Amino acid sequence: MSNTERLGGQFYLLEDFMTRQEPLGAYASIADVQRHTSLSRPTIYRLIERGAFEAIKVGRNTRIVTASVEAYFASLPRLPAKAA
Repeated sequence: MSNTERLGGQFYLLEDFMTRQEPLGAYASIADVQRHTSLSRPTIYRLIERGAFEAIKVGRNTRIVTASVEAYFASLPRLPAKAA
């Protein structure tokens, strides 16, 4: 089983298993946003301070409104396609 793993009677490619992520709910932790966007923790907090990401406090926990993350990425400029 070089690049496969047996799970529940089925074989999965390890690459597929390791990269599979559950979709975020309406609110996500800082760690969840980090995993899904590959942004660093300080960058996420800077985006919150700038108002790019909407966040709420639940006790001591910070939760980010995932719609604001999606809106932020949708607002970023797209790179032009290279000519063939």
